[in-house]
Amino acid sequence: MDKQLIGYYNEHGYNLHVRDEQGSLEQVYEAGNSPHDSSVTVPVDRGLDLETLKRYCEQTGEEMAEEMELPWGGCDLEEVDCHVD
Repeated sequence: MDKQLIGYYNEHGYNLHVRDEQGSLEQVYEAGNSPHDSSVTVPVDRGLDLETLKRYCEQTGEEMAEEMELPWGGCDLEEVDCHVD
């Protein structure tokens, strides 16, 4: 498998990673869920909805993949573990 750019999103924001030939991930971009500032994460009830975050993840991923000259591998919903011991 060649290197590619992939994304993950959840209700707290989204992030983009370069996946290398061995399957290792290196995070290269992170955005929060704030509707006013992508560098900020706000409580879920005040943040962007999942469909919008997915769309932003896809758009940013496609743009960054082109800039980095890597194939865009798409984005997936990342399950958030809310379990607290």
